[in-house]
Amino acid sequence: MSAGGNELVDISVDENSGLGALPSSSFRLGRPAVNEGLFVSDATSMSLTLLHDEGGAGSSSAAMFSDLIDSQLNLMDDGITSYRASSSSGLEMRSSSNVATCTIDRNGNQYLSNTLSVGVAGSGHHIDVVGGAYCDGTNWVNASDKNSKENFEQVNGEEILEKISDLEITKWNYKGDDDAQHIGPTAQDFKKTFGVGADDKSISTIDPSGIALAAIKELYKQFSDEMKQKDAQIEELQKEMKKLRKELEQKKN
Repeated sequence: MSAGGNELVDISVDENSGLGALPSSSFRLGRPAVNEGLFVSDATSMSLTLLHDEGGAGSSSAAMFSDLIDSQLNLMDDGITSYRASSSSGLEMRSSSNVATCTIDRNGNQYLSNTLSVGVAGSGHHIDVVGGAYCDGTNWVNASDKNSKENFEQVNGEEILEKISDLEITKWNYKGDDDAQHIGPTAQDFKKTFGVGADDKSISTIDPSGIALAAIKELYKQFSDEMKQKDAQIEELQKEMKKLRKELEQKKN
């Protein structure tokens, strides 16, 4: 069925669409001199798609097309949440009060109003990842449950200190981010020095803190041992002083 003039309405059912015995149907409308919008539903996927038919007669160029029409598809799944796809604003999912809960704009920027879970059911954090790591909005928290670890080995604190003294630590910035300065080693030097981490292109937040704690523990041990030695020396000197005083007093008498 079609309308005259510059308007077009076309409804069709195709039983020989290459989908076996299952028919497909379409509903097309628009202005042939500018654009054609086409709704297509096929019985295989049970999907509804809105397309622009730029290959037909009277279709416009992409530039003219984007200037003349903003195509969109609005769906209401249960009367509570609405879904909208628009060529100018991107994809949106809105609540019954018309508040955007999930959006992806035409530039690829994404927004979620609540939480994001990857491979695991969310537990209330802003970001939850399978394995136990999560982000609460201000801190990234690494998973560190003892039950998720294996192959424990004691580390040599003295050796850790020596390796830290040999590690080159510089001030730098990431390419393209001149305003943000950082201090630290390169992943290549870190991997070569300590032999930990997944590769030599990145440094996890776990390893530097663990190495720092091991170094602090070794420094405390060395300081404690040194203090014990000094205490023993002081005690010995005090004994010598007491002995000398006693000898002096005996000479005076």
